Formats: sequence, structure tokens, C-alpha cells
Amino acid sequence: TAETAGAAMVVGSGSERDPRDRQGVAHLLEHMLFQGSVKYPSPTEYKTFLAASGGSGNAFTTDQFTQFFFTVLPENLEAVLDRWSQFFIAPTLNYTSIVSSIQAVNNEFLKNVPQDDRRLQQLQHHLSAEDSAYHHFSTGNTETLSHPDIRDRLAAFYTTYYKAPEMRLVLLGSQSLDVLQGYAETYFTAAPKGSTTATTTSTEVKSRAVPVGAWDEPFPPSLTGRWITVQSVADKREVNFHFPLKPLQSRSRAQVGQLLSYLMETKYPKSLYSVLKASGLASSISVGSEDFSYTTFLTVWVSLTEAGLNNVTEIGQQLFEFVSLLRVSPEQCRSSWEQMVALDNLTFTFQSTPAADKFVKKTARTMLVTTDMEDLLGNPKNFAYNATLLAEVLEQINPRNMLL
Repeated sequence: TAETAGAAMVVGSGSERDPRDRQGVAHLLEHMLFQGSVKYPSPTEYKTFLAASGGSGNAFTTDQFTQFFFTVLPENLEAVLDRWSQFFIAPTLNYTSIVSSIQAVNNEFLKNVPQDDRRLQQLQHHLSAEDSAYHHFSTGNTETLSHPDIRDRLAAFYTTYYKAPEMRLVLLGSQSLDVLQGYAETYFTAAPKGSTTATTTSTEVKSRAVPVGAWDEPFPPSLTGRWITVQSVADKREVNFHFPLKPLQSRSRAQVGQLLSYLMETKYPKSLYSVLKASGLASSISVGSEDFSYTTFLTVWVSLTEAGLNNVTEIGQQLFEFVSLLRVSPEQCRSSWEQMVALDNLTFTFQSTPAADKFVKKTARTMLVTTDMEDLLGNPKNFAYNATLLAEVLEQINPRNMLL
């Protein structure tokens, strides 16, 4: 039984589908859906009712999807769903709320401006190929959104992308599965129908949607092999190695990105971290991958010592020497992968019950990629070592395919 009920909805369209001349429409639409529906037209109805019902909720927009979620006392789940479901059925997109919503979006933009991570993220978007889906300004601001036709653009985006085939819904509650299914059928059957837009482009919206699984190269060879220096706002010394890879999202069971993180970050004697630490060049490193339907970005973040700041080239040499060693050490890679998965199995087996909001959000996002129950739960038993895929990825980690 769940002590807290909750729900999450993911719509498989985010800021990458913004019209080129109205950047930020997806983000603005996220804000506008809270501003009333045909059934509940008051802009304050949903938030006031949710708070009075012992709940809280929010939403966010990413490059590839938009997510809405809330948690509430179990006995109030149905009443909140009645109001929340109208986001995805008949929002009013009323003119009176557009100005305040644009201002809210602009406030987020202004908040992000002094944040180094967000500045670097937008710089990476800006440096990508102009005809790539990755090349966009995701947040939006008053300059990009304050136009007379903005309500029409919001309506066009909603009509094109907010429909059942693009939606993934998760409900969590102490009610029986039959009751929860009944809620889903009662309150969401009226969501707009239609085919998926994953492989189509709306001329009205003027987006640059990329077919799922297509290799849309955001950084072709002419745009990689570059060294970019950025003045930080915070007092920090850091070097980031970015590698655009062929997409790994549909091959997640191989856990290639996770393996590279494990190999480089772990504090065993010959790991990349240990080598850089012993050399006095780095205080810490972090390795992560970000999946898109058309590409995967692998990034190695290195926090630098003063000596490291003056020897970035040597750090790069150490990184590529480490990768070269992995290429000729298949047995070591396999052994490390098995150790990593063994630890994952222990973590999965003895994990505590996740918070309701984290569970519904993560499950809904995973449903955009797979509907396999074990994959949705994150069960490591589905993981499978893939030496060929690992070799392909290691070949792509080279100075010619890098943004530094």
C-alpha cells in the first residue's frame, strides 16, 4: 500500500520541437496548462485544490519531453486527477494568463543566466550544427515569446504534440489496480487521439522533429576537435571533455555509459581518477552520459588543481591513454562490468521504497523508451554485456570527436 498517492504524465515532446522563430513555446505551454481548463476555468483552481488536499506538484520541460506530476493524500487522488487530467484534454490557453506565464518563463531564464552549468549547456546547444534538432534555445524569454501570435503558436503546438500516443501516464495509490485503472479510463480517455508524431514534422509548428532512432549528428566532424575557454561565474577550475556518440538510448541494457563511469571514477589503483589524483592534476572526476533519441553525449568532468589548470593537455593525454588501454583489455572490461552489475543487483535487492514523486516521475520517463516491466523497475537482471557496442563507443572517444 502507498502512504502517499501520486501521478506523473510525460509528453514525448520538448523544446527541440519549438518553432525556430518562437523558441521556448514548449516551456511556455507547460506553464499555461496550469492556468485553467474548459471544465475548471479558474487559473488558481488546480493549485488551490491540490494544496487543500494535502498535495504538491510541478512540471518541467526538457529537450525531448515535458513532465507533469503531483503527490497527494490517497483519499484525495481521484478528485485531483479530475482537475489535473484536464491539462491534457481541454486547456483554455487564456489570453489573460499568457503575459504572466511569459514573465514566469523569463524569470527562470534570468535565474539560469549566472549558473555555470546552464551557461555551458546553452553554449553546447549554440555550437551544434544549425540544422540539428539539438541547436535551440530551450528556456525561452520575453524576447522570443512576446509576440502577437503566441497564443496561436501555443495552440498549434498543443494540437500537434499533446495527444495520447505521445503520452505516458503513471498512477500510484493505495487503491486496487482495478480502481486505479478505472481512474485512468475515466479521466484520460478523452485525451486527444491521433498517431504518434515521432517521425513527422508539422509545417504549422515548424519544428525539426527527428525520426526516433535516426542518427542526427549535432556535431559533425567539422564542428568537433575544438577547445573552448569559458570564464566561469563561480570560483571554479574545471575541464569538460564532451563526446557526441551514436545513440545508446535503445541499447541501455548494455550499460556502456555506466561502465565507463565505473571504470574512470572508481578509486582503484589504475583508474583514471587515481592516475590524475596521483599526478596532482585533479581533485575529482565525474563521468556521465545523456541520452537523446538521435545521439548520446558522454562527458568527463574534471575538477582541476592549480597544477591541472596549467596542464590540461596532459589530462587529455591521460584520458586517451586510459581509453586506449580499455580498447585492448576486453577481459578486464568484462570483469569490471560483472563487478558493477553485482553491486547494482545488491542495490536493487535491498533498496528502500522510493518516494512517491520519484517513483512516478522515473517510471513515466522510462515508459517513453520501453514497456518491459523489469526495465521499468530498473532490474539489473535484464542487463547484458555487449563487447561489440563497447568497442564501438571506445572508438568514438577520440580527440577528433571531442569538444573540450
